[in-house]
Amino acid sequence: MNNTANRLDSISTAFRQLDDQFRKKVCEKCAWSEATYYRKRKEAGRLSPAESATMLTIARQLIGNLTKTVSK
Repeated sequence: MNNTANRLDSISTAFRQLDDQFRKKVCEKCAWSEATYYRKRKEAGRLSPAESATMLTIARQLIGNLTKTVSK
């Protein structure tokens, strides 16, 4: 396998893992169960300002990690 294929696989894997990482971190920081995460995800406008701020912080961290991964 050549370097290009490995890089493509690495980037693709990072994107697939992003949703899972986001869900796990939000559940941990907001003290939610997985069921609560999915319920709140479906119900628009049901987040407190603190929850929204927490999610933006997590998203920024994960985007930073993703950027480092694809820059390698």
